Amino acid sequence: MIGFNELYANHVERRRIVAAPKVLLCLDPGLTTGLCVFKVEALVCMEHLPTDGPQVSLKALERVFAKWKPTAVVLEDYRVYGKFSSQHVGSSMPTLRLIGMIETVCNQHDVPYHKQMAGTVKQVMTDEKLHAWGFYNPSLKHARDAVRHGCYFILFPPKTMTSKVIQYEAKGHSVG
Repeated sequence: MIGFNELYANHVERRRIVAAPKVLLCLDPGLTTGLCVFKVEALVCMEHLPTDGPQVSLKALERVFAKWKPTAVVLEDYRVYGKFSSQHVGSSMPTLRLIGMIETVCNQHDVPYHKQMAGTVKQVMTDEKLHAWGFYNPSLKHARDAVRHGCYFILFPPKTMTSKVIQYEAKGHSVG
């Protein structure tokens, strides 16, 4: 199987996509939030972030932004579907609240962000591919999902995000 860097280079050449964000922060929000960071197409960090309460979550996110200085953020979106709605009865919906918190922190830092659905990403970015690219860590389930989102975003950048990232990086925002 072709390596991720080679695949990325082929995508840039064939599809004429612009370069990946200089620092892409990828998040899989939940009670344990998966986190990874790509610097252009290189995976430089993969970890779990404790997000088990609003105060902890906000402080953890602020530390992550201060450390990595992302120029773009991609995160998993979350929706409640009819057949699963009963499991949310009485819930404070912590994942949705965390997503809102991430959006707020992005807006406070003026960092462009994009949300992707897990089902779409997991169909394309399989465990087999993560293994082949050296991105599979069996003990970091949620971080693996963040990596999937990052890989998908880098290889299939949404047109609406591309110009936002270029503008943000052109403003001379520092890169971690």
